Amino acid sequence: MNGSVSPTIEKHPIRTSFIQRLPFSATHYRYYLPLLPIAIESFDLTGYDLIISSSHGVALVDGSMENIMITRPEDLTIGEAILAARNRR
Repeated sequence: MNGSVSPTIEKHPIRTSFIQRLPFSATHYRYYLPLLPIAIESFDLTGYDLIISSSHGVALVDGSMENIMITRPEDLTIGEAILAARNRR
């Protein structure tokens, strides 16, 4: 919907998850909260350096395979290992 996000975000392709296609997702979204991790993990984020997420939008930016999205505590360990390897170069 035009005007629902900033013009900066709006000029980029906006990709929604399967949750937006579920019945009553706009009004009864709380019932779908348990599905959010599955919805986020269903996106193919290879090739992006940066994922910018808010409560209503996500922006994808081209990048390398070393970049990861931190969504769980164990992802921090992976991120730390990548940063340590970069610092040794």
